[in-house]
Amino acid sequence: MARQCPDCDVALERVDYSTTTQDYGIEHKLRIEDPEADGVLARIGIGDQRNVDAYLCPECRLVRLYA
Repeated sequence: MARQCPDCDVALERVDYSTTTQDYGIEHKLRIEDPEADGVLARIGIGDQRNVDAYLCPECRLVRLYA
């Protein structure tokens, strides 16, 4: 799905990001708890998280995070 900058109305570019919490060289990605998660895995606490992706506007440098 193409994402648009709300300010410039140009396509956002997906970019890599890193977190500051790294254990033994293993990077941990930012995640959110999904309030709409359903199913057996979600009920036991496994399938209720979503990874977050970062998108950057090439014009104004706005960064948006999407789950």
